Amino acid sequence: RRPFHVLRPDGGFHVSNRFIFRPLKMGLRHGRMKNMLAEMEDQCGETFLKTTDRLLPVANISKIMKNSIPPSAKVSKDSKDMMQRSASEFIAIVTCRAKNICDLETRKTITGDDLIRAMDDLDMPYYAEIARKYYDQYKALMERGKKDAAVVPGS
Repeated sequence: RRPFHVLRPDGGFHVSNRFIFRPLKMGLRHGRMKNMLAEMEDQCGETFLKTTDRLLPVANISKIMKNSIPPSAKVSKDSKDMMQRSASEFIAIVTCRAKNICDLETRKTITGDDLIRAMDDLDMPYYAEIARKYYDQYKALMERGKKDAAVVPGS
């Protein structure tokens, strides 16, 4: 068997002969996740849509996963399904918390800042920090684009 490069949680790689990226044999709705989902349903006052209606497209998830690992690594179908469900749940939880923040401030539009605050409120400081970094870069690019658009060529 050819060795695979295995992605560690710290972002590094190590080599393994075992097949990798097999999902854990527990469901997504165990423990803390189950409590967060129940709380989210209570706070948002809405029940979830059918599972297939609220999941991200598996093709997009698969492409992101494949781009994040070395070419010699494989991703099982179960892993893609688990990641699809996990990413969809993550988005639903963060969006619901951001909606609650907007409701408290009597606003109707969720902003990037609301999403970052929601991640902080949900004890996800690592994700909030990364999101803040990318959001700041995005805002800077948008500002630069507006300034470039304001300068009319030939004037």
